[in-house]
Amino acid sequence: MNKIEKLRESLTTLFTAEGEKFCCTPNEVRRLLITLDYGRLYHALCDEAETVFTYCSAGASCSVHQYRASKLFYGTATLIWSDEKEPIEDEEVSTSYFHELWLLDDMTIAATSCFRMVDAAIGYVTEYREYKGEEWPAHIAPVHILELWQHLVDKYHSDDDADGDDNPIIIYEP
Repeated sequence: MNKIEKLRESLTTLFTAEGEKFCCTPNEVRRLLITLDYGRLYHALCDEAETVFTYCSAGASCSVHQYRASKLFYGTATLIWSDEKEPIEDEEVSTSYFHELWLLDDMTIAATSCFRMVDAAIGYVTEYREYKGEEWPAHIAPVHILELWQHLVDKYHSDDDADGDDNPIIIYEP
């Protein structure tokens, strides 16, 4: 099974499980999944892949330490969904806690929880993430699959695609 097929399988599993919780029929979920261009989505998601750390801190000020703890996943991953709510703000410091879905290099899904603190006065951000498993935690409100579907479509569609030109953009050609 290649990675594009694995991407299709992972998204089908996710959409089916979360669609049931979101009261979508199997036919509605199937219609959403059929409309995705998995080849283009795969390339768009791979382009946004990043290393995810269990803990990281960063800032623009020279007095702020740049720190990264161990990697949370073996390779890189792309954030595909977050249930981030409004942060709790106290003057210049805001904190937020949310859950995320990441697509790993091997095209499997990983759920995490994240605590983020932002100090706007000194330009400091710190994040702590914890791996929760391969499925969206059941005790949390389900993933809004229509919003997730739109987010995935937006990843590979742009205004340039409106003219119907399906030719790939050539970056380098010998």
